[in-house]
Amino acid sequence: MKLLLRILVFISLSGTAFSQADTLALEEVKKKSNTNWRFGFHASYLNTNNSLGFFEVDRDFKAGFSFGPVFNIKISPYNNMRLEPYYLFQQFQNRYLVDNIDLTSAFTNHVGGMDFFPLVLKSKNKFTPTLSLGGYAQYHFFSKSETQINQTDIAYSFEDFNELQFGWVVGAGMYLNRTLLELRLYNAMVDFYPNAVSSNTLRSMSFIIAF
Repeated sequence: MKLLLRILVFISLSGTAFSQADTLALEEVKKKSNTNWRFGFHASYLNTNNSLGFFEVDRDFKAGFSFGPVFNIKISPYNNMRLEPYYLFQQFQNRYLVDNIDLTSAFTNHVGGMDFFPLVLKSKNKFTPTLSLGGYAQYHFFSKSETQINQTDIAYSFEDFNELQFGWVVGAGMYLNRTLLELRLYNAMVDFYPNAVSSNTLRSMSFIIAF
């Protein structure tokens, strides 16, 4: 009887100890990671033949937006890692002007994307400036295009575009408490549609709010 009582006491104390250890481990994980939500406003445009500077925005840009969760993992007091899956509503156009001809192709895309920032540097100043360096991948699961010549619709579809877009992204901004305000540049490393004459990579200048 005494042996059974000792066994029950041992099991009870062990269970309590493991429960406390699990709670402490969970609290430690929470301290090192957190989840936010991001909303983005995007200006998307084509960089034809790499004619634009890194932070130059084409005047024919089109507006879009994105939203999704942000997973933050603390690496050190001055470095985080971020993973951001999101939905992106994207618009852009390709415009060709020569003599009296105005040829414009406008695209509307619904995109599933993922931003990965292995390096997020933070400063411990009042407004916590931050610099984010990483890459992204975007899959265009639905795309629609409209082409006009001198504002007259013509039947021309872009069916062979590269549905999977990927490249590098750099962002700079600040944290206000736990709210992130960041300006980002997305630069694709693959053409949007095959063209033997000229390259045409997608770029996006974006303003991200995560809270």
